[in-house]
Amino acid sequence: MRKIILYLLLVLFILPGCATLNKKSRQLNLGLSQEKVIELWGKPADKMPIGITEQNYPVEIWEYTRKSFFMSKKKELCALIFVDKELYFWAVNDHKRIMEELVKLGVVKEPPMDFELYQYRKSLDDAATQAEQTRKTNETIRTYEFYKNTQMQIEHQRQMQTIQQQQMRPPVIPPAQPVRPVQQRQ
Repeated sequence: MRKIILYLLLVLFILPGCATLNKKSRQLNLGLSQEKVIELWGKPADKMPIGITEQNYPVEIWEYTRKSFFMSKKKELCALIFVDKELYFWAVNDHKRIMEELVKLGVVKEPPMDFELYQYRKSLDDAATQAEQTRKTNETIRTYEFYKNTQMQIEHQRQMQTIQQQQMRPPVIPPAQPVRPVQQRQ
């Protein structure tokens, strides 16, 4: 019984870790649609629109990551380049080749840069975008608070005017009741 449990644990935990991205990349073919890639590999960890080619086709990079080995901290990165929503190129853990292909496509005008630098630039752009969204949200909140404060001030001024008008008017005194003459008794 122990052997069966040990065997099942081995199958459940060790073997799935062996299916690296290199082995999975054998399923890929040039010209695959993005939908077919999602069917084969699932949703990517990241999608990055890169730009357009010299022929005005949109270029996008999808990234897939996976741990290299079971219980390992090292990760594999597979980058897929799509041109006009069709698979153009892919590479596993080869950042230089990805950048070379982007230069060939005319999307990247400068010489190939280090991929880590590219990722750093992307993270800075993402942080700047997030900061701008936060700024806009805060501005909206401040505008709404200003609006509510203004409404409260107007309502307060109306109440004060009503009170002042009531104080300025002489009080309305009802007419006095006629006095009945008192009869004297004799």
